[in-house]
Amino acid sequence: MRSPKHTRRRSRSTQLVIYRPPEELADGFRLIDLENLQCLLKRLQCSGCRRLGTLAMHAHRERRRGLASELPLWCSVCEAVTIALCTSKELSWRNPHGAGLLEINVRATAAAKQSGLGESGLGRAVACLNMPKMSHNAFVAADRVHRAACITVGKRSMAAALGEECQLAWEKDDSRLLDNGCVGVDGCCDGQWQKSGKGYNSMEGAVTLIGGETKKAIAGVHKTKDCAWCKRRGRACGRADCNKNHVGSSASMESAGAVELLEQLDAGWAWLATLCTDCDSSLQAQVKAAVQAAGKVPEPEGRWSPNHVIKAGKGKLMPSVKKAVATRGALTQRASLRLMKEAAYALHQWRGCGDARKLAAALDNVLAHAFNDHSRCCEFFECPVAKGQRTKSFYNDAGEWLDTVGGDALKTVLQREWHARLTSDERARWLLSTLTTQPNEALHSLRASQQPKRMHLAASDGGKARYYSTCARFNDGAEATVAAELEECGIKAAGTHTRRGLAAFDAERARKRAYMRQPSAKRKRREAKERRRERDALRPEGAAAAATYAPGMAFGGGRGRRAKPPNARVLIEARAKLSAHSGDAVRATAAGARPKLSVLEIKALLADAGAAVGGDRATIVARFCAMRAGAGGSGVDEETRADSDWEEDEDEDVDEDEEVDEDEDLA
Repeated sequence: MRSPKHTRRRSRSTQLVIYRPPEELADGFRLIDLENLQCLLKRLQCSGCRRLGTLAMHAHRERRRGLASELPLWCSVCEAVTIALCTSKELSWRNPHGAGLLEINVRATAAAKQSGLGESGLGRAVACLNMPKMSHNAFVAADRVHRAACITVGKRSMAAALGEECQLAWEKDDSRLLDNGCVGVDGCCDGQWQKSGKGYNSMEGAVTLIGGETKKAIAGVHKTKDCAWCKRRGRACGRADCNKNHVGSSASMESAGAVELLEQLDAGWAWLATLCTDCDSSLQAQVKAAVQAAGKVPEPEGRWSPNHVIKAGKGKLMPSVKKAVATRGALTQRASLRLMKEAAYALHQWRGCGDARKLAAALDNVLAHAFNDHSRCCEFFECPVAKGQRTKSFYNDAGEWLDTVGGDALKTVLQREWHARLTSDERARWLLSTLTTQPNEALHSLRASQQPKRMHLAASDGGKARYYSTCARFNDGAEATVAAELEECGIKAAGTHTRRGLAAFDAERARKRAYMRQPSAKRKRREAKERRRERDALRPEGAAAAATYAPGMAFGGGRGRRAKPPNARVLIEARAKLSAHSGDAVRATAAGARPKLSVLEIKALLADAGAAVGGDRATIVARFCAMRAGAGGSGVDEETRADSDWEEDEDEDVDEDEEVDEDEDLA
C-alpha cells in the first residue's frame, strides 16, 4: 500500500491518482572506501578498448590536493588513463577570496574552527579515519581565506545586532534619541584573557559589549601584543593590518578595549547610556573619561553585575570582617556562604524595583535576619521564622543565629563592612539594574569551545578570526554563521546536510538553555550540590584525616592510605581454603598446600581484618601468619570477623565505585 504522501485524490471524483515526487540527486560529501570503489570499477567498460574489468586506480598516479584527490582510472590493456575523477569541486576563479581552492579544504577549516581544533587536531582526526592528512601548505591556503571570511561575517553580525539594539532601545524610551541621531543603548561589558589562570601575562584577549535588550554581541575588540611579521623582521612590520594592536600590560587590555568599543558604537549611530561591568572601577573611570574628552554624548551610568558583587562579598567582605574581629566558631565558612546566599536572593529579587532605598533595605534585612531580628522580614520575603513556622537557623548544625555565636562585636563590624560594600547610597545605586554579565560569561564559554585555552594564536590573525566567528555564532547560531562564512569564501550553497546538522545543534543548545532556566532544573542542581556536600562531610576528621594524607600516599604506598574493602567472592573462597587447613596459616600458605591461598586471597583476609596491605609476597605472608598467631598485624582474630558485613554481597560482584561508597558510609 502506498503512503498517503504519494497519493492524491481528485477534487471531483473519488479516483486516486498516483503521485511520484521528483527525485533529488544526492549531494554533499561521503567517506568512500576505495576498495569498494575498485570492485565497482571492475564492472565498468573501458572507453578505449571496450573491455570489462580492466580499469583500476593506482596509488602512485593519485594527485592529492589537501583532503581532495584526483583519481585517474588506468586501463591495464590500453595502458592509458581514460578519465580522472576529482573528489571535490573547485571554487570559481572569478572569486577573489577563494580562487583555485577546493571546497572540501575550506569546509575542513570551517569545521576545525567550529570544533576547537587546529591543523594538528584536524590531521589526527582524518588520520584515524584512514584518510591522507592535509599538507601544511594546503591548510594554510584554505585557512587564510576562511579567516578573512570569519572576520567579515563577525563584524557584519555585530553591526546588525547593534541596529536591532538601537531600534528596541528607541521603542522602549524615545528620550534616548539625541539631536545628532544617535540612540542611547544599555550594554554589559566584560573581557576575557586567552591564557588560563589569572592571565596577567596573556598575549591575547578580547572585550565584548552585550546589548541589554537583544542580549547579543553588539561590539567587540580583539587585542593582541604579538605579530609574526614583526617577529621575523625584528621591528614593526608597518603593515596596515598588523596583528599587534596593544602595547602595555595584559591587565590594561580590558579598559583599553572598552574605550575602543565607544568608537564602534559611534560608527553605528549609538551611544552608551548604561554600562554594566564587574567590580572594576578603573574600567568605568576610563570609559567616562573617554566620553568626557569626546564631548559628544552624555556620560554612561555605571552599574555592577550582581554575580560579581556576590563573588566579591565572598572574597573580600568576609575576610575583612574576620580580620577585624575574632570570628573563630562564629563566622565559619558555612555561615559566610549562607549569608552571601541570602544576600544574592535579595539582590536578584529587588535590583529591578527602581528604588535604591528599597534595595538597600532588603539587603540590610538580610543582615538583621541573620542576627535573629525578623521584624521586617515579611516586607521583603516569605520568612518562616517571622510566621512562626521555624525557630532555628541554617548557619550551623545547632541552629543558632549569629547574635548567639558572634555577639555585638561581630554585628558591629559586619554592619560597617556591609554598609560600605553593599547598602550605601552609592553602592545601592550601582546595583539598581536588571543588567548582568551572565551573557558575557556564556560568550566566553562559547569562545573557549572554539579556541581552547591551550591554543595560542596571538602571533597571527587566527585568534581574531575565531573570536569574530564566536560572536557571529553567539548572535545568529551555528547554521547561519557557517553558511555566511562559506558564502563569503565563494561556496554559494552551504548544503543540505550542513544546514540540517548545524540546525540540530542549535536546537539542542536552545533546549538546554531553556531547561537550565526552569525551577525544576535549578532544584536538581541544588539537590546534587547538597548530596556532594553530604558525601564530603563523611570524610574522616582529626587523626584519621591526618593519616589519610600520609607521606607516600600519592605514589600508591602510603601508610595512611585507606584500604579498599575486599571482594566478597574472593573473601569467601579464602575463608573456605583456610578452614580446610583447620585455620593454620602456616600450612595454608606453604608451598605444597592443597588448596593454597593466593596473594589476592591473603590480601582480602588482611583487609577484612583491618590490617595494612603492602609489600611483596613474603612480607604479606609473614604479616598474615603473625596475625593468625596473634603475635602482630592488626591484632584482630579471624573468628572475631566471622560476621563481616562483606558477606552480604557474596552472590554478586561489587564494582570499585560501589566499594568506595560503602567504605565511605562505614567510615
